[in-house]
Amino acid sequence: MTANWRVSTTPPGEWDALVKLCGGGFFHTPAALGVSLPEGELFYALAENGNGPEAIALGTRSVCRLSQIPRHAVLATCPATRPGVDAAVAAHRLAQALAAQGAAEVAMHSFDAPAATGGSRVEHRIDLGRATAETLIAACSSTQRRHIRRGEGEGWTLQVLRGCEAVEQLHAVQSEAAHRARRRGEFFEATPALAAGAAASLDAPWGTSCFATFAGPVLLNVVLIGWGNGRAFYLLGGSTPEGYRRSAAAWTHWRIMQLCARAGHRVYNLGGTPAGAEATTHTAHGLYRFKQGFGATQVSCKGNGWVFRRTHLRAHRLLLLGARFARRHISYTNSE
Repeated sequence: MTANWRVSTTPPGEWDALVKLCGGGFFHTPAALGVSLPEGELFYALAENGNGPEAIALGTRSVCRLSQIPRHAVLATCPATRPGVDAAVAAHRLAQALAAQGAAEVAMHSFDAPAATGGSRVEHRIDLGRATAETLIAACSSTQRRHIRRGEGEGWTLQVLRGCEAVEQLHAVQSEAAHRARRRGEFFEATPALAAGAAASLDAPWGTSCFATFAGPVLLNVVLIGWGNGRAFYLLGGSTPEGYRRSAAAWTHWRIMQLCARAGHRVYNLGGTPAGAEATTHTAHGLYRFKQGFGATQVSCKGNGWVFRRTHLRAHRLLLLGARFARRHISYTNSE
């Protein structure tokens, strides 16, 4: 890589064209804000030499109570690079450029970030090239085919949710999923995804859309997807108790894949599972088996992170410890 990074709060040119040129995806578009990126100042980064762009990236920077300078930079994925550009070098130089602007730490998550070795998670991807309802179901396991045919036989319908209804219904099924996960020994918090309320057309260059499956008037399943540069991603979702009983998620994804294929998307990414989830003893093995049940290709993914101002982060830890001590002291005092 020969170019230096330029970081700004405004797009450095036609961002959609740059995403396509560098082979980026949903996580390199503003649509990722509010879904896979924390709140903060959105920034765009471009590395360009005399022959044109070499790499692009997008993320957020946030201030904290210790400084009015944005010290915490987060990217949902690693930079997208032109062919022949060393992605690892591009990522390291971007982290240095953010540090030069004041970042104490830079985190690059592993969404849509293929790794040759040492991946921390596995993504499950479906090739939508020339896909039809028949070819998609033929690639599925016998279990998934049975669930899909149940939905077809019972006349389930897929609808697009918008606005507050989308946000509320998605949060409700996520809460149900979190409750079921706790029983398996997994823990995650359901948080409202405000981006679910903005339903874009699948023909748009990038965007998000929230889909819901119904059996008559009964809600079974809600799924939020995002897309960019012809690649669609399953972001969040879950089933109601009735939808879980009927295994509605298989039919929901099968129908969404068809819509994405018709809109010209080349890949449907079912999201990830932790490395090692293929083992039957792993707590996420059921999720792994569900995603592989669509005949998905597995791709190992890995993020990265840098710390540039250890004193700043150490101060954060001390404040956190102080807050915990204060809470315990107040609780003890109030109990006397």
